[in-house]
Amino acid sequence: MSPYSNPALKSAEVRLAHYSNTQFSRGRSRLTEALWLLAQWALVSSWIPGAVHRRWLLRVFGAKVGKGVQIKPGIRVKFPWRLEVGDHSWIGEDVWIDNLAPVTIASNCCISQRAYLCTGSHDWSCPTFDLIVRPIEVKRAAWIAACSTVGPGVTVGEGAVLGLGSVAARDLEPWTIYMGSPAEPVRKREIKVHVKEDLVATRSFRMPDPGQRTANGPEKLRRERLLYLCDWLPPDYGAVGQYSLQFARELAAEGRDVVLAGLSSRASSDMSEAIGQGHLRQIRLGTVAYDKTSILVRLLWTVRVNTRLIWRLRWQLCATDVVVFTGSPPYLIHWLAPLNLFLRKKLIYRITDFHPECLIAQRGSGGFVLRGIYWLTLFWRRRIDEFEALGIDQMERLAQIGISETRVRLKRDPSPVEIGPGTRSLMRPEAARGKLLLLYSGNWGVAHDYSTFVSGYLLHHRQGSARFVLWLNAVGSAVNTIADQLAHHQLPFIRGVPVPLKDLASLLVTPDAHLITLSDPFVGYVLPSKVHASIQSGLPILYVGSAFSDVHRLCTERMRAPYVRVDVGDVQKCWQAIENLARSCQEEERTYQDKSR
Repeated sequence: MSPYSNPALKSAEVRLAHYSNTQFSRGRSRLTEALWLLAQWALVSSWIPGAVHRRWLLRVFGAKVGKGVQIKPGIRVKFPWRLEVGDHSWIGEDVWIDNLAPVTIASNCCISQRAYLCTGSHDWSCPTFDLIVRPIEVKRAAWIAACSTVGPGVTVGEGAVLGLGSVAARDLEPWTIYMGSPAEPVRKREIKVHVKEDLVATRSFRMPDPGQRTANGPEKLRRERLLYLCDWLPPDYGAVGQYSLQFARELAAEGRDVVLAGLSSRASSDMSEAIGQGHLRQIRLGTVAYDKTSILVRLLWTVRVNTRLIWRLRWQLCATDVVVFTGSPPYLIHWLAPLNLFLRKKLIYRITDFHPECLIAQRGSGGFVLRGIYWLTLFWRRRIDEFEALGIDQMERLAQIGISETRVRLKRDPSPVEIGPGTRSLMRPEAARGKLLLLYSGNWGVAHDYSTFVSGYLLHHRQGSARFVLWLNAVGSAVNTIADQLAHHQLPFIRGVPVPLKDLASLLVTPDAHLITLSDPFVGYVLPSKVHASIQSGLPILYVGSAFSDVHRLCTERMRAPYVRVDVGDVQKCWQAIENLARSCQEEERTYQDKSR
């Protein structure tokens, strides 16, 4: 007798006691899963009529549920955070969505009573009966009839029909009707379309592409409406606001109706202009700056300003199609993401700053309150449709907190100004006569190291060539401390203020070199925007910071002028780097003078 025909031997080879699914990721904590099971039992699977509360609960637990979705009583969903349902789809009574892997149901689909969507199976050839999971996708206008089953890994094509009690174990072709177990095609599906009164024509159904004119004439389609939120808009100083205005103009020029909303240290204002084929409206909310040294003041300011901003834009939020918001003002996600459970807009998070990670990095650790805010922030981030990252280091940070790379795209800031051969420099400060100018421009705050540079700069003047003078043309919480330390050591520096945007290009070509700094705990959370314009200036750059930051990546890839990086805390190397830059600048100056003769 063959060993494979012995039933006793066959059963002995399957050892279910050794089964383990420890490699399977459930996607959420056991606590979240337990809360979902309770909510599902009490409200979703119950026979309480209505779809509103079911849609809301599914969204709260991470599902993406479109507009007008009808959900009947008795439905069961294994993991709502792995479910996506498009607009105006129907899910009937007692449907079981067993989504160990993602289940995607497109718009205008019908999942009828007692249908079973199963994403899980087992490896029957393995003695331990290992778990196998594969996603299911039901494409637009498909119908899964009552008591039918869709197996793991199956794609139900656009407009396909799976008949009553049928079983789909393989993909279903578009606009085809299937019956049986296993399901087999029986005929093509056709949709009757009324083209004139009392006249019915029959054709295969296809939705027109967005932007196409209708067959009935040149009907003009509505332009996409976009709301863009940031903090301080020009003429107030702020890199985020400057870039936001630049991006908003580009989006309007592409044919969108854009509303750009931000803050102003002056009076509130509202102005509009036509740009290309689109329209740009700028709304500024008048408010005052806050004391960044006090956490309590920062918190109160954030709550007040975010609430005022959302209230001011309440009608725009209802009318828009897409909401783009930045990391500034801080924590705006805690206002927008909960509101979007009801508004159902596309949310794009241009994550210019990570909050509260920056505050945790500043403090060195997070207490109970900060940790609570952090976990709540992660909860809302998982409900954002799309992220725009400023650098690869930010993309890596997002991946570390479980944000899928399919939801993240790299969109770097450009230089806020154009710098070319014809850009004229400003008049150099009188105090720099006969010296080389090292410019620090922009923000010098808690995210930017200064102790390494100040110590290296001290050695440059005490034991080195003393050729450089620091041009401190900056704002930020660290500026006064830096100025006090330089004055205490009697080191030369020139204190300036940020120039208007129209003069920024001229400022950036005036010094002999640029200084950029970044503290290690902020790598991937903050990307100094000045790096782009500093590189475009064509002047040498001294960077005090980590090699893992995109500052180093950009300078390495794009710099033509001399570039030196120094680790935070390496004072001796910082001193040597300043000396090397001084020699390089002097040699460049001599070369230029020789060519001019």
